[in-house]
Amino acid sequence: DSYLKQVMDIFSQTALEICEGQQWDMEFETRSDVTVSEYIEMIRLKTSVLLSAALKIGAVLGDASEEDAQKLYDFGIKMGLAFQLQDDFLDVYGNPKVFGKNIGGDILCNKKTFMLINALTLADGHQRKELEKWISSTDFYPEEKIKAVTELYDKIGIGRICEEKINAYYAEGLSLLESIAMPNIDDTTIEAMLSVCTAYQGYCFPMIGFHPTSVDADSLFRIHEMKKIFSDGHPFIAIGEVGMDLYWDKTYLKEQQKALDIQVQWALEY
Repeated sequence: DSYLKQVMDIFSQTALEICEGQQWDMEFETRSDVTVSEYIEMIRLKTSVLLSAALKIGAVLGDASEEDAQKLYDFGIKMGLAFQLQDDFLDVYGNPKVFGKNIGGDILCNKKTFMLINALTLADGHQRKELEKWISSTDFYPEEKIKAVTELYDKIGIGRICEEKINAYYAEGLSLLESIAMPNIDDTTIEAMLSVCTAYQGYCFPMIGFHPTSVDADSLFRIHEMKKIFSDGHPFIAIGEVGMDLYWDKTYLKEQQKALDIQVQWALEY
């Protein structure tokens, strides 16, 4: 109950924003003056806030700090924007077999995407005239229109511009995620876990592991301390949350590899 108001406030605000984003998208269909900033705001409302809300609600229920909950929300916004721009990009340059649908749909219906809006803005006089001809045309072969507009995008450099924006949002999102305070498992947590498993023996089985983002210069000492728990004969069902996190700080990449090797050996032994 203590979380109910916070969760419902996030949920209600998100529902309103999604409806607003959908309305913007519908209005764009009849407008010829849509700006890039308007489009970014539309996809933020229509797509990003849903992901952000799910992340923030999880943070609230998990007792994250207000700062970290907001960082997760902002992370969702950045990833949602990157996702939608990637969808725009793939509709033009994607492989239909991989993309899962035929490409060029946005071109055929003159959808105001990040790519078309930028093309109209950056095109020279001749290129803009060609784009406007295809936009206003009602009698054409679909394959011909897709080919012609794609070639104009290529000449203007729209694909590169879109990919750069996708990568920028993705990098900003990862930066937010990496700044979140990640708690380490301490001795108290381990003791509590083991006591529950002892009380419900045969029904509860502990899982243990040293997460790669927790690896630092003195991690090997702590890993060997954890091994004592295994050697005490506790029936662990698995070693979890181990691996190599290639998106994390590369400073301790070698230590991550060593920690992974040790824990794999644990799995083989126990």
